[in-house]
Amino acid sequence: MSISISARTDYSYLFSGLSSSNSKGNSNSSIFNLISDYNTIKSGSYGKLMKAYYTQNNDSVSKVAESKSGISKDTDQTIAKVKSSSSELYSSTEALLEKGSKSVFNKKEVTTKNENGVETTTQEYDTDAIYKAVSSFVDDYNNMLEHGSDSSNSKILNSLKTMITSTVANEKSLASIGITVEGNDTLSIDEETFKNANMAKVQSVFNGTGSYGYSINTKASFINMYAANDASSASGLYGSSASYLNSYNTGNIYSSYI
Repeated sequence: MSISISARTDYSYLFSGLSSSNSKGNSNSSIFNLISDYNTIKSGSYGKLMKAYYTQNNDSVSKVAESKSGISKDTDQTIAKVKSSSSELYSSTEALLEKGSKSVFNKKEVTTKNENGVETTTQEYDTDAIYKAVSSFVDDYNNMLEHGSDSSNSKILNSLKTMITSTVANEKSLASIGITVEGNDTLSIDEETFKNANMAKVQSVFNGTGSYGYSINTKASFINMYAANDASSASGLYGSSASYLNSYNTGNIYSSYI
C-alpha cells in the first residue's frame, strides 16, 4: 500500500495552542512535545508509522477474507474461467436432459428401401445429433476439470471431487457407449464406438433425474454458484480508493493521509 502524506509547509500552527498564561514548566513541556511532533513529521517517521499501521490492517483483512467460508485467493482470471467452464458444462448437460420436443433423444422418421424397392419407415434416434451433444459434454467436462483444479476455493475443489467420483461410479456404463475415463480423470469419446452403441443406453446415462448427466449438471450448477460468490466477495472487499467495505471496514482513522 502506498502512503502519501500531505503536510502544511508552515508548521507554526503547531504552537498556536500554547497560552501565555500557562506556567513556565507547562509551557516548556508543551513546547518540547510539539517540537518532537514536528521532528517526527519532518523526518518521515510519521509516514512510516502510518504505512506500517495500514499494512498491518491490510494483512488482517486478508486473513479474515481467507477464513470466510467459500472465499479464496483466486485471481479474477481464475474465477472467470471457473465461472465460464461451469456455465458451459451446465448448458451441455441441460441439452442432454431436455424432455419433450426439444430432447435430442427424440426419434425421427427414417425411410429406407430394400432391394426390391419396397419402402419402410421406422422411428430412429438421430445418432449424429446425439453424438454432437455428448461430444460437447465431454469437452466441457474436461475444461471444467482443468480450470476448476486451478482454484483454491475449497467448495469448488470438493465439488470437482464429487463430480469425478460420480464419473468413476459410472465408468462401466460410459465405457459401454464409447466414453473412456482416462488416468488423469478426463474423458475421451470414440465416435465409431459411440455411434454403434445402443442409443437407449446413452439416453439412460444422460437423460432423466438420477442419471449421470443429472449428477454432473447439479455439480456444475454448484461450482458456478461458488465461483460467483467468490467473485462477489473479492469485489466487495475493497472500494475504489482502497478503503475497506462491508464487514471489513476499519474506520476512517488517518484517512486524510492516504
